Parts: sequence; C-alpha cells; structure tokens
Amino acid sequence: MNKAVCEQCGLRGARLHADHIKPFSEFPDVRFDLNNGKTLCNGCHYLITFGKQMPEESRGWGERKKK
Repeated sequence: MNKAVCEQCGLRGARLHADHIKPFSEFPDVRFDLNNGKTLCNGCHYLITFGKQMPEESRGWGERKKK
C-alpha cells in the first residue's frame, strides 16, 4: 500500500492538506481542476501560504477541530 506523500518535502504518512497551485480566489476557472492541486504536509502548507516557517504555537493550523 502506498502511503500519501507531501509533494514539497517528501514526508510520508503524515496527515496531508490539499493546496491550490493557482490561488482559489484569483483563478475561479481552475478552483476544482485536479491539476491545480497538490498534497502538502501541515508545515509545508503553512510555509507556502504565509512565506515563513510555522511557529510552535501554530502547530494545529489547518487541522479540523473535533466536535
């Protein structure tokens, strides 16, 4: 069985996020195009989104809260 891999850093087996290559808000015509997406680990998604390493206090960023 293949485990999911972060396309940025190669981390295996982590919980991954779906990331838009072309920003969702700026390119509505490709919002749902699978070729406009990539899978990223939490740290890489934060880095690409905010342009800096994820601070320790933000480690849960992007994770859904359990009800």
